[in-house]
Order: sequence, then structure tokens, then C-alpha cells
Amino acid sequence: MGVIKNVVVSLIVGPSMLVFSGFALAQAVPGETYPNRPVRFIVPFAAGGAVDILSRTVGQKLTEMWGQQVLIDNRPGAGGTLGAEIAARAAADGYTILLGDAAHANAVTLYRKLSYDFVKDFEPVTLAAVTPLVVVTHPSLPVKTTRELIQLARNSKEPLVLGTGGNGSATHLGAELLMATAGIKFVKVPYKSVPPALPDLISGQLSLMFLPAPVALPHVKAKKVNAIAVTSAQRSAAYPDVPAVGEVLPGFEANTWYGMMVPARTPQSIVIRLHRDITAALKVPEVRDRLTGLGSHLVASSSAEFGSHIRSEIEKWGKVIRAAGVQVE
Repeated sequence: MGVIKNVVVSLIVGPSMLVFSGFALAQAVPGETYPNRPVRFIVPFAAGGAVDILSRTVGQKLTEMWGQQVLIDNRPGAGGTLGAEIAARAAADGYTILLGDAAHANAVTLYRKLSYDFVKDFEPVTLAAVTPLVVVTHPSLPVKTTRELIQLARNSKEPLVLGTGGNGSATHLGAELLMATAGIKFVKVPYKSVPPALPDLISGQLSLMFLPAPVALPHVKAKKVNAIAVTSAQRSAAYPDVPAVGEVLPGFEANTWYGMMVPARTPQSIVIRLHRDITAALKVPEVRDRLTGLGSHLVASSSAEFGSHIRSEIEKWGKVIRAAGVQVE
């Protein structure tokens, strides 16, 4: 609340005007006192996934910076739309932050009707990171390269079984793009999210998955799965010996991404403060090293750049979804 200082000398009241003179009005700017209580990060996916890893890494640093706890609220379900719906309905005061990702852009096309508008109901803060997917196979699958995978999918009598983090997820649509580009088919098994699918991949019930780089890395290092390709335009620093799919299929690119957004109508002073502090947290060496070491490319974009990215992703993957006839129940 603002604080009135000095003495009011005159007060003029008109039909639509209230004029104070002879005093100074000092009004607190929301961003100057923010945050003065715990902040909630809504993570619309299960714990242990790539979004969760980023949220906890950045959230811990913000907790240290603010002296206020950043609470991680995992709300998996409905391809990420459940958590987005909760965030869209939250108070526009900066105390609820959505960890948005590629699945939310995909949902715009996948769902005939959403209870929120992903573009209009959120204010982008920053695109935090872009992450390639890693094409991983069970060690029993006799392939080591994208070319061999394509040949096996074409010639095998038994269909290859692909696990996904849910219909319309980045892990699903990356595979759809590969199938369309290479002219092959997999038998697709959707899970509610990536973490529940991993035991089936490791046990051999699944032939392959497209995993976010941070999720894949520990399993690749433990030799529980084989990494045969990354879906970024170039090779990933975290997987320097793993070729890009584009080296076999020129122009192929299927990254996932993660960013912070708040409900629309959040005061701009708070959005500016959040952008400043989140991008600063992303540049802290220990945060940068942990996330880049897992395969993420840190971006820390402006709010406007993030908004443009969201719109371009909706357009790109909308075409893939419609061409593949992807539906959600």
C-alpha cells in the first residue's frame, strides 16, 4: 500500500479527475518488495523428468537469492495441461510460476478444447533452456546408428516398440517426425510421462525411446541403454560421440524446451524482477555446469523472444500433429 507524506494543501475533485497537490505520494512498486513469501513452481510432470531437474536446480538458487523458499509442486497429468490449468487460474501476483515446455505448445493443436489459452493466459518470462532428445535403444537391439535403426525398422519381421512420455509429448512427436521423414513405423506405447516408461525400456519390454538429454544421460553412462543419435541440428556437448539424426536425414531437428511463465496480468514490475533473477540464476556457474553437463543448452531469452518461440513451436508441431493424425483421449 502506498504511503502519503507531507500535508495535503489542496484537493480538486471533478467528475472523472482527482488531483492532489502540495504533497508527495510514495507508492510501493510490487517488484521492489517481491518476493516476501514462498514462491511456487508448478511442474506439470512427474518428479525425475527433465522439467523437474531444471526446476529444482534453478529453484534452489532462487531460494538462496531471495531468502524465500521456492516450492516445487509436481502436477502431472493430461500431457502437462493439468498443471498449466492450475497455473492459469492462479493469482496473477508472481507467486505461482509455470514451468512450461514443448508439450504445452503441442497441446494447442492436440486438444479440441482447453480450459485455458496457452498464448493469452500466460505472460512469458524467459525461455530457460533448449534440450535435444536422445534416441536410445535397449542394448539387445542390434543397431548403433540412425541408418541401422531405419533399416531394421523397415526389414524386421517383429515391429520395434517405441515408448513415449504420452501422446503429443516431445518424446512422441520427435519419433513421429523421424517416422515421417524416414518412411518407417514403430509400435507406439504411450505412458503418462517419461519416468514410468524407463523401467520398461531398461528391462527390454520397449525397443527404444526418444528421451530428453538430461534424463537419458545417467542411463547411457550406466550402459543400461545405448544412445545412437541426438535430435539437435548439431551434436550435443554432453554427447560428443553421438551423431545427430540430421547427419543421416538432413534438416532433421526435434528439440524440446523449458521456460518460465506466469499468469497473464501479473504486474510488469514482477515479470521484470523474475526475468532478472531467473536469468541471473541460469548464469551461476554451478547451475550452468549442472544443466549443460546433462545436455541442455541454456538460453535465458527475453520475454518477447520466448513469446515468439512459443508461437513458432505451435506452428511447427501443429503441422506434424495434423500430418500424423495424432489424437489424445
